[in-house]
Amino acid sequence: MADEGEPAPPIGGPKSRVTTSRRPPLDISSLHVDVNRPAAVISIGTKIIRSGYSGEFEPRVQALTESLLPGDDLETITTCKDAAEAIVARLFNTIFHRHLLLLPKGTKVVIVESLFAPTKLRDLYCRVLIEQLQVAQVSFLPSALTATFPFNVKNALVVELGASGLLVTPIHTGTTLINQAIYSPRGYASVVEKVRHQLGKHARIRLADGQLRATTDDDWATDYARETADRFAHEHSFCTSFERARSLENPDTLQPQLPELALDFGPHKLLVPGWLRETGYEVLFEECDGNETIPLHKAIHQTIRNCPIDIRATLLENILVCGGMGHVRGLYARLRDEVTAINAQSGTLPNAHPKFHRFDEARVEALLPWIGASMLADCDYGLKNRSISDEQWGQLKHVPDWPDHMMVERGP
Repeated sequence: MADEGEPAPPIGGPKSRVTTSRRPPLDISSLHVDVNRPAAVISIGTKIIRSGYSGEFEPRVQALTESLLPGDDLETITTCKDAAEAIVARLFNTIFHRHLLLLPKGTKVVIVESLFAPTKLRDLYCRVLIEQLQVAQVSFLPSALTATFPFNVKNALVVELGASGLLVTPIHTGTTLINQAIYSPRGYASVVEKVRHQLGKHARIRLADGQLRATTDDDWATDYARETADRFAHEHSFCTSFERARSLENPDTLQPQLPELALDFGPHKLLVPGWLRETGYEVLFEECDGNETIPLHKAIHQTIRNCPIDIRATLLENILVCGGMGHVRGLYARLRDEVTAINAQSGTLPNAHPKFHRFDEARVEALLPWIGASMLADCDYGLKNRSISDEQWGQLKHVPDWPDHMMVERGP
């Protein structure tokens, strides 16, 4: 456990479309391993789609979602519109035949899904995978729960920092306390939007002849402008300290001052004041009216308060951050200070302090849900109550609600 560390190198930049890797299997010899054909483990995120085989350290392929689902295809899938089935079929064919180099027929498939994924979306995946691609079995695993497996912990407060929002979920004795979970639409997309707004307001353009001018709305309507905002948030921005954040309204008073940056901006250069590097991720912590946009530290605090009093201290001391923004420099130290401050102010847990689960030498926050699903899928247990076989699908034609499914198996 630790509170702060150096950021990992980015997994593919904004211009990178696909990254691949080849790693040896996980050492899980102490468990009963399924030695048959490995399962395909797939995670379909708003920003990145990951695919690989069970029992491996990391996905074989990581591709930007927009490269596989261009335009409005992702929205079409998530809302299960009429054209969704054809889009999903094309997506899975690309994953199996081009990324995994695998014939899907007879394969077990594990889908890493959001905790609040709609049942219609599961039905859509199963209809394509089982009826069209003829896979043998489809399993669905919630990302919040699988993120705990690499650390072998049964109690954790899982903080998922995704592209479209953040989700704080308590896990107690291996059970997801879904009623206590809190969602906020403050995700990486919100960070990029704030960065774009700040650059448009404070950055200047240096023309080829050396003249300087302010940016215009037309400048930010271009593709390279959107890539610049994404690259600035991904490569140059960081979470500033608890103390410096209180001074960002008057950036001239900040000491020390960060140097100005010169970024490629189409045919020109974009000159960015150094202090803007500290502002992007403030969107996660800014105060705002309404529960729909609750800041990150308050979401953590409120989730803990929603839980039974006897497990609150345990959750506070077992915070687990996953998702792409878990790599951001300074995030752990800022979270520690923000949660400590709000906890001291409210007096909820006066004798407990936030602690984090993380690997010191491997920054794998973005991969934790996928790695956990890979570990579980490689073991001959744990998937039965969250899986549907081709025979069951032929009878039901829909994915059952898992608690009801377990009740039927165990009896009243």
